[in-house]
Amino acid sequence: MKYSDSGTSSSAFGAVSRNFLQRHKRRIAIILSILGLVALIVVIHHFNSKGFDLDGSRYTSQSVQGDTAFYQARFKPPIEVRRDSSGREIRIKDQTYRITEGTYSGSEAGVDLVYTVAYPNGSSRQAAVWNGFLVNLDGRGEPIIMTVSASSTDKPSDANGRSAYTAAQLVAAAYPQFHEKPGNPAIFVALLLLAAFGGCLSRYRRFQDFLFKLRGSGLWVRDPEPSEFYYAMSRFGGMAILVGALFASLFQL
Repeated sequence: MKYSDSGTSSSAFGAVSRNFLQRHKRRIAIILSILGLVALIVVIHHFNSKGFDLDGSRYTSQSVQGDTAFYQARFKPPIEVRRDSSGREIRIKDQTYRITEGTYSGSEAGVDLVYTVAYPNGSSRQAAVWNGFLVNLDGRGEPIIMTVSASSTDKPSDANGRSAYTAAQLVAAAYPQFHEKPGNPAIFVALLLLAAFGGCLSRYRRFQDFLFKLRGSGLWVRDPEPSEFYYAMSRFGGMAILVGALFASLFQL
């Protein structure tokens, strides 16, 4: 009796669910369409918002008050950038860095403009635009062939002896022409489609059967049928694809 009652309850619940979906399918479709449109707008806005990366977080412009711009990242204090005739002054937490612009006096070809960064501890470092890339300069004024993220040996120390930001990192934060859009929207969409493929593969037997027939199993065997092992591996593989694609898509945000 217990098994019969359980089966009856499950069947009744399934019937109620189907009836609910049938009666409200138009409303559900409208809600899902609105949510999809909102998500699309958010994604488009995200991939068109320029910013810079610092301390493992992405900063974007929040407001501008006169000659001072404020940039904000999640769970991080704001960064202030003040502009004047000679350069920029950038304030991060309780540290102030002074950036001045100048001409290049070295022998390396392809250097357009030099930025000198004065650190709170009194030291200074330089960055420059070299062949279209923002790079750090070494002590002799020669470009270090690395972009904004330089090696730890090139990072000066702050007033507390901790590794500070490189000159190129600070210049990239202070000047909007070096701000970039995040990720790649084409890769992001491709990963979402791959996640949808993985979800269908792990969930729907008809989709698994379709792929089984699509791969040409019927060329050698008459009326082939997928095995339980095939279904189990399809579910496992589809879930792995779904999780992997969603995880990879986070790096495009």
